[in-house]
Amino acid sequence: MILTEEGYITLEGTTPAYHYYLKDHQGNNRVVMDQGGTVLQVNHYYPFGGLFGEGVQASNQPYRYNGKELDRQLNLDLYDYGARHYNAALGRWLTVDPLAEKYYSISPYNYCANNPVRYIDPDGRDGMVTGTGTQNGPYVITAAYYYEKGSLDKDQVKGLNSAVKSYNNLGGKNGVKVTNEDGSVSYVKYNLSAEEVDNVDAARAGTQFETSSGETRYYGNKVGTEANTYGSIDELGSANNIRVDFNPTNIDAAVSSEGYNKSSLIKGVAIHEIGHNLGGEHSDGTSTMSQVTKTITTSQISTGGGNNNVTYSYPSTSASFTKTIFQRRDAPKSHPSDGRIWTRKQ
Repeated sequence: MILTEEGYITLEGTTPAYHYYLKDHQGNNRVVMDQGGTVLQVNHYYPFGGLFGEGVQASNQPYRYNGKELDRQLNLDLYDYGARHYNAALGRWLTVDPLAEKYYSISPYNYCANNPVRYIDPDGRDGMVTGTGTQNGPYVITAAYYYEKGSLDKDQVKGLNSAVKSYNNLGGKNGVKVTNEDGSVSYVKYNLSAEEVDNVDAARAGTQFETSSGETRYYGNKVGTEANTYGSIDELGSANNIRVDFNPTNIDAAVSSEGYNKSSLIKGVAIHEIGHNLGGEHSDGTSTMSQVTKTITTSQISTGGGNNNVTYSYPSTSASFTKTIFQRRDAPKSHPSDGRIWTRKQ
């Protein structure tokens, strides 16, 4: 067997026979077919790589999960990743991560930080966010928002979760289509999460990664209710590169005195402040970075002298915001506390 970028070649005497892999977005070989289009092998995987429901198996070619060789000697079924072997039945490596000192908060034996849906591991050393920017494998912007138990009320939790869902649903299955400065096209999706935890600092420690420039960063953030002491006194929320906060006093005042819908307001605040955390700025001019507004218009077509119509507007997720922060990625920050998204080192 001679491996190629698209599959492998076998020799029948001196005549080469070409075979091709059909892969999914994580590089798993799902279908093997010959040059005539005949299907020789069909594979289905559990999240951690175990095989199940194997279909056509006319070929015993061994390259399966993540495109790695499955060693079935002695019925151990170990995947060979180069740096070490992986047991998909356990979801664990058999030896210590050779780069364990970079991920001190994670067991050196676990696979992809126990999240094989979000990450793959190309060689048994580092994990990486999946995605290539294509329509079928979009770039993925990942951020986690942790709040300690009892620190948020039910309305704040609901608003935070609604904001996260709004980001994740943006662009549908393939993500947002972004036209780059050189005219090429990239597709970008969000993979945001919100989670209640016992210890935010410990949770954030598990999100450490190395950027393409070799810096250590964390994609985990804290969510709380600390009022911004250096901004406007009427701010509804605040954010920086490591946290997002609601200002409950000002939110309640806006609801009671100005008539804002509380659910919509809290969701809008969360969308806006997450936008700051990801690198958005007020000057961007996107709906995500817009302010909460109340507009009153008066209709004069009335015998009673006119009616007042009140319209409320809240920040919302948008493709233009996604394009802005994506093209701003890895750029130097004007202030250390500014948010930014960073490319993970491959």
